[in-house]
Amino acid sequence: MEQQYKQKREKKKLLLTFLILLLGAAAVSGLLLYPKIHSKMIDREVWYPKAPRILNDSRHVVCIGDSITYGSGVILTRETEAWPALLEAELGENWQVLNYGLNGRTLLHDGDAPYIREGFWQKALNAEAEICIIMLGTNDSKPQNWDGHAGVYREDYLALITTYREKHPDTEIWLMQPPKCFPERSTGRIVYNISDDNIREEICGIVAEVAEETRCGLINLYTLTEDHPEWFADGVHPNAEGNRHIAEEVFRNIA
Repeated sequence: MEQQYKQKREKKKLLLTFLILLLGAAAVSGLLLYPKIHSKMIDREVWYPKAPRILNDSRHVVCIGDSITYGSGVILTRETEAWPALLEAELGENWQVLNYGLNGRTLLHDGDAPYIREGFWQKALNAEAEICIIMLGTNDSKPQNWDGHAGVYREDYLALITTYREKHPDTEIWLMQPPKCFPERSTGRIVYNISDDNIREEICGIVAEVAEETRCGLINLYTLTEDHPEWFADGVHPNAEGNRHIAEEVFRNIA
């Protein structure tokens, strides 16, 4: 009997040791995987953010754009320091500025990440607003998107405005020419393969033509920013100071 008792006790010890080792391994694996899981969660939030919650008792501005509108240059404080958030502060407590910016997106329907193919576009389209501000073009400037597509960019911009106006005929629409993009000091190149030449020489002009043809307002961010590399976190995305100047320029135009 004593021998059987000892055997059972040994089995329990072995089982307990195995469970402890198993739990330890799971804990270690969790610690090792956490940075990857956390990184994926951040990536998802950056690339597929939640749509803003609309306050029904406010007047609204809808902002359609890419990472410059999203606030990638102030990623940790974008809720308060992206230019749409700063514009809301300028407009006052009766206004809500809805940030529908999406990182990396293009206006070109056949670009590498078209804005209109995202669910965010439909949400932006469904939001009732007195003013709509559109700025898409920085990612379109990348050679893989832009080369041979200048005419298509114009057509796709007109199509986007037509679609928006069909849904919201009374909303005041403003188009923004993208800001200047600066090369990094360390590499001498502009990040993300963005072409400032395409923005300056073609995209800004097309946006101005489209604004005139569709009788939309026009805000020139290129001229505003062209002498201010210090306003950018990485040469492309405005930092807190850059976002503040952009918000002030937008407010000056639409107020």
